[in-house]
Amino acid sequence: MDIVVDNKYQGLRCKICDGNTSILGVKDFNRSCEEEKGRQIFAPIGHALYYHKCGSCGFIFTTDLDNWSIDDYIKNIYNDEYIKIDPDYSGKRPKDCVAWFSPLLGGDKSITLLDYGAGNDLFSKELNAQGYDAVGWDPMWQTAPAFEKDTTFDVVTAFEVLEHTPSPWETIKEIISFVKPETGQIVVSTLVNDIIGSAGSEYWYLSPRNGHVCMHSQKSLSIMFDKVGMEVQSFSPSQHIASWKD
Repeated sequence: MDIVVDNKYQGLRCKICDGNTSILGVKDFNRSCEEEKGRQIFAPIGHALYYHKCGSCGFIFTTDLDNWSIDDYIKNIYNDEYIKIDPDYSGKRPKDCVAWFSPLLGGDKSITLLDYGAGNDLFSKELNAQGYDAVGWDPMWQTAPAFEKDTTFDVVTAFEVLEHTPSPWETIKEIISFVKPETGQIVVSTLVNDIIGSAGSEYWYLSPRNGHVCMHSQKSLSIMFDKVGMEVQSFSPSQHIASWKD
């Protein structure tokens, strides 16, 4: 019997640098990050997602959900059961982000801040409680922003956002549109894949049910910000700050 090659997974170009890619591995749609803790929330359903890795910049991504609408994502991923596969989403993570982030502001209450991909908006509410001028907005929910369309901010945060987008360039350009020219900064939390070693596609962070459709490397993150005129400094494998180039 001849093996039939599925051409739609062959010769894909990298979404970040247009480099050559190869298939890294396959994940069942129901795989979640909770399995790293020994908790299988949902049984496999036999819907496979192929992850590809760029041989040049190291960016990992799947194209299997590229044609989904926002409604598709809300129905199948960001639904009422999302809290089961990401229990820190509604409380612990935003509070942890505030504890890490607020000292970076140095007590300067004049700083204006947008939390992009805000989810339940707890992060900005916690900052507001401390006297900071913060607002949150999540494009996935398509709600009207609580600020004027052309408003720019001193700081835009994007915590656990970049691994969720099937269109990295569209997302980063939208984030950039909210950043003050020359002086504004972007604070990002997303785990880079330089640390996954031999785990490959089995690495816990590559979890479709969490909506993790891609995973940056340190190099791909730097390339992306460089192309929009910013340079990125990483404080850890998951904490990064991008500033405008001089």
